[in-house]
Amino acid sequence: METIYHFFKEDKANAVLLVIACLLLCFLLYKVAGIKIRFNKKEPRTVFSWSPSVSTPYNYPVELLRCKVGFGNKGKSFPVFDSYPILGIGESGAGGVDLNAFDIERGFPIPNSIDILWVAYTEKKFYQANIQFSEELQNRILELFREGYYGVKEKQRFRYNNLVITLLPEGKIWLYLDGAHRYVRLDYTLQAEEVSVELSDYVDTRHKTMDDFCTGRLSDYPKAIENLSKNGIPKGLWDTYAERFPYDIQIEFENEQSVFDPDYGYYCSNGEMLGSLDDVKYYPMARLKHLIMAWNVADTVYTGHLFFNENEVIRNYPAAFGDESNPDIRGKFLIKVGEQNNRFDISLRVGERECKFEETQIHVFKVTPENKDKDDHLFYWNYRGEEVKKYIGE
Repeated sequence: METIYHFFKEDKANAVLLVIACLLLCFLLYKVAGIKIRFNKKEPRTVFSWSPSVSTPYNYPVELLRCKVGFGNKGKSFPVFDSYPILGIGESGAGGVDLNAFDIERGFPIPNSIDILWVAYTEKKFYQANIQFSEELQNRILELFREGYYGVKEKQRFRYNNLVITLLPEGKIWLYLDGAHRYVRLDYTLQAEEVSVELSDYVDTRHKTMDDFCTGRLSDYPKAIENLSKNGIPKGLWDTYAERFPYDIQIEFENEQSVFDPDYGYYCSNGEMLGSLDDVKYYPMARLKHLIMAWNVADTVYTGHLFFNENEVIRNYPAAFGDESNPDIRGKFLIKVGEQNNRFDISLRVGERECKFEETQIHVFKVTPENKDKDDHLFYWNYRGEEVKKYIGE
């Protein structure tokens, strides 16, 4: 301290400069620390890596003439180039711009509008929509993008990376967010309007009339033609698919040696694909359509696929829940696997009511140490033929 005192006493000019330098150094350290704190502070994300695509039900194909998905507040949009959307409600494809290869920290604002024009072959109509998403819908998209979901087997969080626009008959539009092993429907139905346009303005075709054009295009979809002659365009079907009910899935085994893998996946009638352990629970849920599960008995691994009959799920859910369902009573969708792994008792129980599912198509694969290198692992199936019956509007 005495040395410092003599320094200040004998060389006052340099002492003043030293004090100023120290003060500047302290100020700079304070600013750097402030910047570091500010950058380390986690701000809610507003940009994400995502791409758009379009799908339709298998039996109701369309041709896409124009589709742009808007984002941000500067009028920017992504085009969807594929003229023939992927088949299957909620199914994502590569019809847009692949943005998923971009750095995860980069991205774009959430989708906020669609400008779309398509021709529905089965209805022989043009539909057009230019829709700005409501604030409520945008908030829901932002919430899901931010939340993501957890992959148990992968031990990591995933983000949704695809906005799927599903085009339904009568100009209805459903929206989904898709990610790895998960499709979630946004519970908003958008409505396009029927329009009259010149076919030649959009399509290079030899057909002179709309009727001839759609008939010709539909010839590429023989199953859609067969379905159209049998079922027509069922009004209200997709509204039924979208209905949700408060219930849980429960799986039980008669064989006490069975070890169940709790990480199973299932598809619902509204096009959603969900995982049992992905830490995002959606209640209520739509009707079950397809469930995949696995279990072990000693060193034997079983994998079961259960395809629930469309008429049965449409009939049984409201029958079990009744006209005035009590929100405090949750239903139980119960699957019981028999002792020999080749019998399945399936029912939906709500309070005192119980509805059996007896038309479910089931097949089970069995892998043992002896047959693991073989191609054929089919152990049990309860239906004729090789095809699983699709839902009319899936």
